[in-house]
Parts: sequence; C-alpha cells; structure tokens
Amino acid sequence: MLYCADCGAKLYQVRDKGWSHDKEYFVCASYRKQKGKCTSHQIKNIQVEEILLREIRKVTAFAKDHEDEFVDLVLKKKTSELNQVLRSQKKELDDSKDRIVKLDSIVQNLYEDSLEGKISAQRFEKWLKLMMKKKFQVQI
Repeated sequence: MLYCADCGAKLYQVRDKGWSHDKEYFVCASYRKQKGKCTSHQIKNIQVEEILLREIRKVTAFAKDHEDEFVDLVLKKKTSELNQVLRSQKKELDDSKDRIVKLDSIVQNLYEDSLEGKISAQRFEKWLKLMMKKKFQVQI
C-alpha cells in the first residue's frame, strides 16, 4: 500500500530474523529490482507508523470537530464509488443484452437454414443446443 514518491513503484518491506522492529524498513521496488531506475531511498517502519498515526489523529479530530461536514464527505465518496460500480454493472448488462441479441440472430439464421434444407435437422439441433447453452451462460 506504499508507493515511491519519485517513480511510483511499490515499496517493499525489508526485514531480517535477527532485526528489531526499529531496523525494518521499506525500499523502492524499482531500485531494488533494477539498479539505476530509481534512487536508493528507504523509510523505516517506525516512521511509516508515526505518519499513519498522525494522519489518523487528524482525521478523527476533524470528524469530531466537524461531524456534519465529515459525514457529508464520506457520503459523497461512497456515492461516487457506488455510481462507478453502477456504471460498470450497467455496461456489463448492456454487453450481455447485445450478446443475447446476437445469439438469437444466429439461432434464427440456423432455423431458416434448416427450413431451407441448407443444414440437416441433426446439425440444427446440435447447434441450437450449443447456442442455448451459451445464451443461458450469459444470462446467469
């Protein structure tokens, strides 16, 4: 959940069995994997914990002192996230509906080909079963 401020790569945890907690640190993945791609910088676990604690205290103090505004901010964020999920699910539904229309058209064409004798009845039934199976899978 930590990223390098210079190159944007993830920061990886570095620790050793014999180390005390105050010696553990995070290092840039770019530097660790490809020397020269980023600089050799690191941040100790204790520093990260102090920063997180300070920020948590700021947020809780703000929430305590400005409860209504805090609730509004949280609701706006949640509404935005829900709208994004809703848009994604609507797109998925539209794509599924389009797929069903396409499969229905294929089945109709197969039926017409069967009536005109272009394909055998056995072939039509086989294709129809396959198309219905695919249609059912889309609808689930």
